[in-house]
Amino acid sequence: MTPWPAKRVLASGAVAVAVVAVAAALRLWPLGILGPRIQWLTFYPAVMVAAVQGGLLVGLSTVGLSCLAVAFGGPALIGRPFLADTADYVGMAVFAGNGLLMSIVAEGMRRARRRAEALRVEAERANRAKSAFLANMSHELRTPLNAVLGFSRLLGNDPALAAGHRDTMGLITRSGEHLLDLIDNVLEMSRMEAGHVALEEVDTDLRRVVDDALALMRLRAGEKGLDLTSRIAQEVPRAVRADPVRLRQVLINLMGNAIKFTSVGHVALRVDVVSTTPGGPTRVVFEIEDSGPGIALEDQARIFDAFERAVATGEAQAGTGLGLAICRDLVGRMGGTLGVTSIPGQGATFRVELPMVVLSEEECAPYMPGDRRVVGLEPGQRRWRVLIAEDRPENRLLLRRMLEPVGFDVIEAVDGLDAISRFQDGRPDLVFMDIRMPRLDGREATRRIKATPQGARTPVIAITAHALDDERREILAAGCDGFLRKPVRDSDVFEALSTHLGARFRFSDESPKAPAAELHPTDLVGLPASLRDDLARSAVLLDRDACRLVTTRIGDLNADLGARLGALIDDHRFGEVLRALEAVVAEEGP
Repeated sequence: MTPWPAKRVLASGAVAVAVVAVAAALRLWPLGILGPRIQWLTFYPAVMVAAVQGGLLVGLSTVGLSCLAVAFGGPALIGRPFLADTADYVGMAVFAGNGLLMSIVAEGMRRARRRAEALRVEAERANRAKSAFLANMSHELRTPLNAVLGFSRLLGNDPALAAGHRDTMGLITRSGEHLLDLIDNVLEMSRMEAGHVALEEVDTDLRRVVDDALALMRLRAGEKGLDLTSRIAQEVPRAVRADPVRLRQVLINLMGNAIKFTSVGHVALRVDVVSTTPGGPTRVVFEIEDSGPGIALEDQARIFDAFERAVATGEAQAGTGLGLAICRDLVGRMGGTLGVTSIPGQGATFRVELPMVVLSEEECAPYMPGDRRVVGLEPGQRRWRVLIAEDRPENRLLLRRMLEPVGFDVIEAVDGLDAISRFQDGRPDLVFMDIRMPRLDGREATRRIKATPQGARTPVIAITAHALDDERREILAAGCDGFLRKPVRDSDVFEALSTHLGARFRFSDESPKAPAAELHPTDLVGLPASLRDDLARSAVLLDRDACRLVTTRIGDLNADLGARLGALIDDHRFGEVLRALEAVVAEEGP
């Protein structure tokens, strides 16, 4: 045992003397009326107070001084000794023993408090380190993905690109987005554990959120030959107050899981209203149904735990096992519920029920269509000047390639100090500001720009690879007028320009694809059997090019049917084509 330092012994003695002196004074008055009876009445509280405040050493010192005060201070305090017979000495021994126990317990409590405080400090240090790690990991992973996904989308939108190369670029883009999903899931779970997840509720177009999620999942479903259908009840409000990013994340995770574990059949998203409270929120329900292998009853609870997966098919599936755990946490934060019903072999249905405040549709701003390619500015608008502050040349080049062909003038800055200088000289109409840059970061550069009369009128849009929500609030508090997270989409960039500058855009002649017309088995009855067989073989192999060759031959015989079949194939709806072909064969018989 480590000996007590001399300073601590002296300090403990001084405290004990003071406490015992106060106790003796109290014994003199007002407790002097007790005479020699229950002489320890005053000194028990003294020992307790001293031990709790000073620990074992102060408690023992107080016990000893109290015994001396009782043994020798009686005549001075009340005119006769406290200790008159053997019973008084026994009482002293009991007091000393109890005082020792109180001092030991108090010392244990003090040490426990010190350990708890040390653990708290260590936990806060670890939490800060984890936050810094998350921010760095997000930046290091998202920054290269920004260039990969950005340039692959630009190349994929190039009308001069050959069809085969366009498919290759689409594969690169989808693979990059899948990698981004995995990164986001891991970072999201880490943010939740660190307590850094917060909702950002804004006026939201609910139909847009659902459409965006469906658009992202439709191609993935088509690649597996699955039908992805949706039905939004007429009663579902369009304008609501919600967190669109978190809601979209939940829907994408649930639909992605359904597509991943479904080999044949369909995945359906249904949106409906289950209840409306007058003057209160409306409860909206989202159901994602699949025709997959289903989930056993004993697995239906644990699949919502992190890193848990239940695969009835026994096949290995890619993923982190975090999607459902994240969905459950996010839905709970939004005040809703998430559950599943399933019968093994008959698919599963995930049900999300959320309360939403309904707004008038005028309160929900129109949005930039994300599935149309911007080709230029509408006539009659000025040529805006945009400053891009970004230390990585590939990211500057990406934004330049997005903006200059559309009709914007671009100024580039390589760090925060350069951004301030270029802003003063170039007088841009809008600034895209990277946050992490050498010499001067984007936050401080934004503060200095916004401190000038011209800067106060100029929108600054932060572009960052940071992951944490509290960092977003800090960035906006620095003066930024908007926030884009890497990897940035061209539609997000143009939407920011539309929102903050009022820019109006022209789109490519390729309008968003209308849903392909329904195909009925009777439409195929008149086709030659050889064409039907060729189409069936190509559709089974999910070979779009081979299917298109067959639909071209069908179009020579029936232009309308060929066009409808071609639209279904382009939309990756191979399952519908195969079911119609099978129905024709069954109807005709052997």
